[in-house]
Amino acid sequence: MTYQANLLKEFEQYATKSQPDQYKEDGLGYRHIIFHLTNDEMTQFRKELSDVVQKWAEQKASAKRQPRTFATMFIPQK
Repeated sequence: MTYQANLLKEFEQYATKSQPDQYKEDGLGYRHIIFHLTNDEMTQFRKELSDVVQKWAEQKASAKRQPRTFATMFIPQK
């Protein structure tokens, strides 16, 4: 619940400071995808995703770069 509350707070702060026509240009996005994976495939996916995220997370702050939050949550479907 804390995770969701923090994301909602960040979104609310952005939305109250931005106009809807800015959303696409700023890169605001949301996705909800269900994957059908074995445990081994899930392990591989998480590793590959981590590698990609790490590459981009290493970018240093600069005047040309805007901070952006990328949040993930894996929820097993039972």
